[in-house]
Amino acid sequence: MSKKNKIIIILSILVILLFGMVIIFNYNKTKTIDTNNGSEISQDDTNNNEETKNYEIKDLGTIECEKIELNAPIKETTNLDVLETAVGHFEDTAIFNGNVCLAGHNSGINKNGEDIGFFKRLNELEIGDQIIYHHTFGEYIYKVSEIKEIEETDFSVLEPSSTDKLTLITCVKGQKKLRLCVICDRI
Repeated sequence: MSKKNKIIIILSILVILLFGMVIIFNYNKTKTIDTNNGSEISQDDTNNNEETKNYEIKDLGTIECEKIELNAPIKETTNLDVLETAVGHFEDTAIFNGNVCLAGHNSGINKNGEDIGFFKRLNELEIGDQIIYHHTFGEYIYKVSEIKEIEETDFSVLEPSSTDKLTLITCVKGQKKLRLCVICDRI
């Protein structure tokens, strides 16, 4: 066997080991946490808890913008239950590279009396403002490049992109059929 073939085999084994570690890491991160005391509970325990949801909520990271005092967790999916506790990630959009699309309420209180208006000051952003997305592999910094109002049925802003973008969407106050869309480019 040539030296080149040995190197290829060793690199292949390393890649397989790396993928295995990523799978194990992601599995451990998606275990259910009991919100009453913060302790980990098994899948068997969740079947006995009436308040437990039928799906797992995966934490993706946090979003931060000093200008509008935004510092919120990001969770997978934009289901209403998730949006009561975090900013939601549109499931069919990129998580790291490409067009990362997030949604959040601009007002409201959840059943625990907590403010859920994570995007309540999104309308104060201006072109050039910076937003930080903290995630598993580090952080990405974005700069606001476009701010616009879109129809509630306009999903074109969620389309994939060959460049790294962050798209933030929330309702427009007093305009039920409109959404505020803030598009940011990664810097």
